[in-house]
Amino acid sequence: MNNEINIQLVTNDNIDKNRWDQTMEAASNGIAYGYSWYLDATFPNWSALISDDYTYIFPLSINRKLGISYLYSPIYTMQLGVYSKQIISDEIIQLFLNKLPRNIHSIDYSVNQQQNYIPSSFDFKRNTCQYLDLSKSYTEIIKGYSSNLNRNLKKATKADLRLVESTDVNSVVNMFKDHRGVLIKNVSEDNYQTLNKLITNGLINKKGVIYQVYCGDELLASCFFSVTNHRMIYHKGGVNPKGKKLGAMHFLIDQLIKKYAESNLIFDFGGSSIDAVKRFNQNFGKLEYTYLQLQKGSNFITVLRKVKNKLFQFK
Repeated sequence: MNNEINIQLVTNDNIDKNRWDQTMEAASNGIAYGYSWYLDATFPNWSALISDDYTYIFPLSINRKLGISYLYSPIYTMQLGVYSKQIISDEIIQLFLNKLPRNIHSIDYSVNQQQNYIPSSFDFKRNTCQYLDLSKSYTEIIKGYSSNLNRNLKKATKADLRLVESTDVNSVVNMFKDHRGVLIKNVSEDNYQTLNKLITNGLINKKGVIYQVYCGDELLASCFFSVTNHRMIYHKGGVNPKGKKLGAMHFLIDQLIKKYAESNLIFDFGGSSIDAVKRFNQNFGKLEYTYLQLQKGSNFITVLRKVKNKLFQFK
């Protein structure tokens, strides 16, 4: 019966984005990275493989460089793949992969955590991401806090830090640019403009929120989170030297855990397999999931991923 699914390659201007987002909203594996507003920011010319009734959708970010077409995961994007409220079998995934344009020579594309199918013709990596289950009480969650985290929270309490919800997009971009981006080579101004557009789209579509930490009137940290499909994802942010000294980022996340404890949310740290980021995230608990990074063809796009990977490293 799966072979009867009619899958079409649809260009960006022919995608019904209302129907697309309705599918994402209802999808059992729905996640912020796959919404039209997110894709519009990270890869404006995205296309898709779509079943006739939009039951199954598969976003594509196909680029061309040096005369070679390649499929990859855009900047600020961790997980894509096939989405649906129906069961996504290995057979269905293979049907979609069979429909990829024939002129794609290279693939480096990460799929969402529910898709563990590895096609025989692909290489793969398993990436990790840390998370917390916020259905538990705050009292229960903090039992998993590390001693290092508790020391930082004591510093934050002593400094009388406070959490503020904001709509100041530039505060996130500039905080990241000034205190994280400067540590990364080859980050272009376009990368920051993409981040600005991404955050703006999230706020406009009421799928994102900015939280800041202040000490008195001084801004110490500013971060953007998406909230969709019962999942709150930390995407990007920054903290200045004073904030780092006072534990502002530890305080920010702890306050969100307290705010959303006993809700139906999963708190997703948005990474990482990178040791430094992973250690920070694990201060809050040890829960972790994996997702696949599928690779095929020429490895030249590995070079193109270096800046993206570093952007995830410097959260």
